[in-house]
Amino acid sequence: MTVDSVTLDLTSEAKDGINATTAVTIKNATVNITATDDGIQVEDETDVNSGDLTITDSTVTINATDKGITVTDELTVEGNSKVTVVAGDEGLEGRYINLTGGTVDITAGDDGINATGGRPRTVLILQSLTNSTSDLENEVGHQY
Repeated sequence: MTVDSVTLDLTSEAKDGINATTAVTIKNATVNITATDDGIQVEDETDVNSGDLTITDSTVTINATDKGITVTDELTVEGNSKVTVVAGDEGLEGRYINLTGGTVDITAGDDGINATGGRPRTVLILQSLTNSTSDLENEVGHQY
């Protein structure tokens, strides 16, 4: 999913503001989200290297009852981005958090930034993954 050069005002009274698998890119955009669950959730249960969100030169404002932004892999904020999150739980959550530019303002009920991911990779069911077991070995330092 790509959000490029637009303004989005999203309100979700039952679920996430944005929910996607694989990847979301927000570039040169203004996104305002109010959600009763997660503001932005990018989750891929079958590929530990998928579930990414990249915010570039954008303004993203989130007010979420649960998590502000949660991804299963990589969250990147870069360029002249301004990200403001008010969340009841984690503000930013992902396996990797890359803050390389812009401004990030977080008010969270739990962790402001949680770079450990939402679930331990050691409990993944290997047969359902598109990754090789070496991907997991590199991540958690164990052999399977």
